[in-house]
Amino acid sequence: MKKILLPLLVSTSLSIGCSNEDDGTKCESCTSQAGTTFRICENSNGDYKLVTGDESRTITKEEMEGTTPTAVVQEACAADRPL
Repeated sequence: MKKILLPLLVSTSLSIGCSNEDDGTKCESCTSQAGTTFRICENSNGDYKLVTGDESRTITKEEMEGTTPTAVVQEACAADRPL
């Protein structure tokens, strides 16, 4: 019985400890008519990171002012301007 119990406990603890967890990162993106790709992702602290090419900018919760991430990235695409 002990020979069965130990491997069972080990495999159970490994499967629980190695479970796939969703990190919760949510991103929205779009590509402008000029071909520029804009992406906005939510950080773990509730702020957002807006990325275009090699440039990025952090947008705080306060700066979002109730605007959705989708709206922010769509506006960036429509304006097609660098950060």
